[in-house]
Amino acid sequence: MRAAKAGGRTDDAARVAGDLAKAQADTDRLQRNHDALTRLIAQQAATKDELAINDLALTKAQAEVTRLTAARQEFNRGVRLDAGRAALQVEQAESEVSALEDKVHSGRITAPADGTLYSLGRSAESTPLKAGDYVKVGDLLAEMADLHKVRVRAFIDEPELGALETDLPVKITWDALPSRSWLGKTEVIPKQVVQRGTRSVGELLCTVNNDKLELLPNINVSVRINSKERSNVLAVPRGAVEAESGRRFVFVVKRAELGVGKSTLEKREIHVGIADATSYEVTSGLQEGEMVALPGDFDLRDGMPVKIVNTDTSYLQGSKNE
Repeated sequence: MRAAKAGGRTDDAARVAGDLAKAQADTDRLQRNHDALTRLIAQQAATKDELAINDLALTKAQAEVTRLTAARQEFNRGVRLDAGRAALQVEQAESEVSALEDKVHSGRITAPADGTLYSLGRSAESTPLKAGDYVKVGDLLAEMADLHKVRVRAFIDEPELGALETDLPVKITWDALPSRSWLGKTEVIPKQVVQRGTRSVGELLCTVNNDKLELLPNINVSVRINSKERSNVLAVPRGAVEAESGRRFVFVVKRAELGVGKSTLEKREIHVGIADATSYEVTSGLQEGEMVALPGDFDLRDGMPVKIVNTDTSYLQGSKNE
């Protein structure tokens, strides 16, 4: 390609130029002889035969110049074609070199980032891959990640999706380490509901700190999301609340006056706020210190006489998390 860009191979270019220059010199010499012989004939110092012999040689020399000029033009055209052809050949060779270098590099597997390799791929015999095994392009060789910060995929039931937001605090527990818990936050809120068994759920992604690398990939954990929080609220157990036509009721224990007679139940409507798995926040309908009845072997009803055998006021006041 360098020779073509310089005007062709040096020896070929010199030969073409030299042949043309010699033919042109012969033509110029014979033309001068023609002019001289013409003057001499006019002076009767030369013969017409000498002029005819010279003109025949001049005609041949001029034909040779024409031929060599065409040859030089063809040579130059070939040089230009060679330059284009050589450039394509160089480009093709460079592509082949790059492809071969990629093949060489593909034999040296490197991870795209630092992390922990936690799983090896499988060979055609379903055994873990080892050095020397044959693999194809696209085969899974290993799985790795930075396990100091992991993602938890939580399946949230459809009725609970409305309370989700990003950056809500999350608490993770794992049955294998019951005394440990991990903190994180919500990251990717579900954009659709999918069917998972008999449940309609949204898939929530949470980021969780795993500084001690105790949480392992692909384990099953429990996720607690604190979507709302209020302190010093009145709360009752979920089991004490009944729902009818979108309204909620509890049975309040009305003690007999002066301790004479039996206590009775009063069915009373309440309004609730946030809730968790065990209790409701009561926003109106109950007062602190009032006692509500929990259902047992009998259905509760308004005015039903009851005997108090056990009281538990731990639900009547306290902090409430949802």
